[in-house]
Amino acid sequence: MRAVEACGALFAKYGVYAGGSTGSSYAAVQDYFARHRPGAHRPRVAFLAADRGHAYARTVYDPTWVQQLRAEAAPPAGVEALAAN
Repeated sequence: MRAVEACGALFAKYGVYAGGSTGSSYAAVQDYFARHRPGAHRPRVAFLAADRGHAYARTVYDPTWVQQLRAEAAPPAGVEALAAN
């Protein structure tokens, strides 16, 4: 799910129509910096956009498909209550 969300973010923020591998790379960079906040010196980061989004038009870039993926990834009802006990 993170790769799909990252593809959407890349497209919305930068206009980059990237594929799943690129989305995975971007998600990894975002996750890294979420855990390791830079101090006064911000490092320079580069990542490669290894694929294009055209092959993913009917999946990653299809809102209906993304909604179905989110529904499948959601924990079943009641799981939160079981985990809390």
